[in-house]
Amino acid sequence: MMLRRDEIGWAVSRPVRLVMTAGAIVTLVFTLASARAADLAVSSATVLQDLHRSNQEAMAMGRLAQEKGFTQEMRRFGDILFYDHRSAERKVVKLARSEGVSLGAVTAPERPLPTGKAFDAAFAEVALADHQKDIAAVEEALNSTTDKRLQRLLTNHLSMLQKHVDIAQKILTTQPRATTSAND
Repeated sequence: MMLRRDEIGWAVSRPVRLVMTAGAIVTLVFTLASARAADLAVSSATVLQDLHRSNQEAMAMGRLAQEKGFTQEMRRFGDILFYDHRSAERKVVKLARSEGVSLGAVTAPERPLPTGKAFDAAFAEVALADHQKDIAAVEEALNSTTDKRLQRLLTNHLSMLQKHVDIAQKILTTQPRATTSAND
């Protein structure tokens, strides 16, 4: 049996060196796999937290439109926003719970919007901009995840967001653009 000295000066036989090398490779593979799983978990957690924040903000906006919408069309849009995002939020919470992701509390930002007739157009512009930003984020997340359950959730979310964009655009075609101040 031929012996060779390893890095620390011990005499090691060829079969022992092979076992040590194989062990190092297995350890490396498991380490990389664990790191990859951790990256995916962080990515999924981040996406779920972002969806949670977005849904909470959209539900608050929906309530605002329900209460302050000048036209029946705007109040109906508020209903749609609230109930669609509430349904989407339930799905986000369910997936987050199954993946062990903590979502945390969300405080919706205060948005100074005019009152009266100008509210509807101003609100539609804000909703349109928010939903377009959310669509871009959802598409990016959809293209970067391999989690099938998250992909399904994101695909459904994307469809809902696009429906809201279409409604906001329709409202903007029937309402004058918001050019007045928040103090009207």
